[in-house]
Amino acid sequence: MIKPILLLSAFYSVNALSQVTVLEPLSFGTIVIVENTPSSSITLLPSGTSSGTNIHIMRNGYPAELLFEGFGARVQINITDSGVHQPLTRINGGTAFTLDNIIYANSIVTNAYGMATLKIGGQLSASGDGQLYLDDNYSTTVEITIAY
Repeated sequence: MIKPILLLSAFYSVNALSQVTVLEPLSFGTIVIVENTPSSSITLLPSGTSSGTNIHIMRNGYPAELLFEGFGARVQINITDSGVHQPLTRINGGTAFTLDNIIYANSIVTNAYGMATLKIGGQLSASGDGQLYLDDNYSTTVEITIAY
């Protein structure tokens, strides 16, 4: 069974008290590729709902959760990503997954204490080349940019 995990990095304008903490990395759960065709994919929404095409979900995944702190009360934070993502690979190589996109709210607003959370889901596709995937953990790093 395959366990794709996505690590997130956040870049933001430097403020002495502001910080972004990854509370949970994005995990697509434990999946089984039924047939490695171009249509094999899994989508995990920020709400935690997931669905797969030609992929069986053996153990549900969970969205990434980022905690924003020290941004001031009721500050709007805009989130973007480059749209270019590295493949999800095993440490020892082999067939990789493609992260088609990450799914998140484009902006969030901090509460009265200057805090906010952001949940991030994504869409993952198999290579579609008919090759087998080995049982292992697959991972990559994604960078997001925040502006406030």
